[in-house]
Amino acid sequence: MNILKTIKSFFQDKKVEQKVFYICLGFVIFKVAKTCGKLFIIYYRNFIRKPKNLAKRYGSNSWALVTGSSDGLGKGFCLELASQGFNIVLLSRNYEKNEDLIKEITIMNNRIQTLNIGIDFKESNRQNFFEILFEKLNHLDISILVNNVGKYDLEHFENQDEKEIHEILSVNCFPMVFLARKLIPSMRLRNKKSAIINISSLISIKPCPYMAVFAASKAFVDHLSLALGKEENISKIIDVLSLRVYQVSTNMIQHQKGFWILESDECARACLGKLGYENSTCGHWKHEIINLIYESLPESLRVSFFNHRMKRNDELLN
Repeated sequence: MNILKTIKSFFQDKKVEQKVFYICLGFVIFKVAKTCGKLFIIYYRNFIRKPKNLAKRYGSNSWALVTGSSDGLGKGFCLELASQGFNIVLLSRNYEKNEDLIKEITIMNNRIQTLNIGIDFKESNRQNFFEILFEKLNHLDISILVNNVGKYDLEHFENQDEKEIHEILSVNCFPMVFLARKLIPSMRLRNKKSAIINISSLISIKPCPYMAVFAASKAFVDHLSLALGKEENISKIIDVLSLRVYQVSTNMIQHQKGFWILESDECARACLGKLGYENSTCGHWKHEIINLIYESLPESLRVSFFNHRMKRNDELLN
């Protein structure tokens, strides 16, 4: 009853408008201060804090294994890690493109060793798939795993081909789990630290219409990464990082260009700059700002955006 009397007297007060004004003002100041704090953190992480020396941290003569290596972000990681002195295992279904990339790496630094393995992760749910793969890798000192391979969809769920759904789940989920499961035991025996980078997506943080399976698979990747990074026997010796990437100029988006769209090497470099500090990141400061905006969007506005995008896509197809 006392609470009701307090509320009643508050609204009967002649200065109620003034009180409401100050409450609203306080709320606005709080939100602005919170946003400014987040912007400062983004600024600090990208422009003040120095990246770790990865070769010193993980071992300069060790190997980095990159899935989906032949194009896009995977290629960016290969080139960036090779420039920092790591030998590279290239895993991709396109063996020939991997060979072209190896030539680029050799021109950049002919002391870098490479191993090209042609493999199609659409088959990764097959029994013994990873056992057969690791027969080719057991002799290597692998210090960094970049789980980059992925498959994208944009479709009405009821129209989506079931084979495509199966492939999305096989490509986006199975490698993330089983490559980490196969490598973590050997990583724990190394004298230096190791790292696992899993490529998630900014859209994984909220339900996403018309990309339901893709977004859900990336949410799986993100949660897997965060969970592994909190296991004590892993976190002490292995840096696990989830990269919640936004748009990168790759085949996935028909190599579109724009201020907020990163080049693959730019994205990879920004991500590696966060390695050893965070468990999750959007990488580049541009994507960190996009994430800040995306998280604050009202649900109705966000869904409306995807509805409009799907209508445009339907019009182009028809």
